[in-house]
Amino acid sequence: MNKVRDERKAAPRPKEDQRMGRNFITILFSGEWVSRERAMEWLPYFLFLALLALIYISDRHYAEDMARDIHKGAAELKEMRWEYITAKAELMHLSQQSEVAKRAQVLELQESVTPPVKIKVSKELLDSIMNR
Repeated sequence: MNKVRDERKAAPRPKEDQRMGRNFITILFSGEWVSRERAMEWLPYFLFLALLALIYISDRHYAEDMARDIHKGAAELKEMRWEYITAKAELMHLSQQSEVAKRAQVLELQESVTPPVKIKVSKELLDSIMNR
């Protein structure tokens, strides 16, 4: 019925289409798109890009390690701050007069009832002591 369709079906395919499929990979490796000379010209550029990629990856790993160390240091700092606050509170409690008196009684020491007396030394006496 349709002569055009019959003629297209009957026409032989070109040798290139019969040999392999026309896709990107076959065109790339067959040398039609990139020749050997052109690939050698591009090689330094691709090596430079690979070097940049390696530097980027190593920098990313270094940054992640530093972030991990900073987080670890922050957690240690927080824990040490808690220990400091606890020790400070305990010291303030133990340095109260009533607590000191309790510990002194264990050592059989008694709290002084008389207030301390200020000792006055004359300047001449002080100079004579210092010149000895």
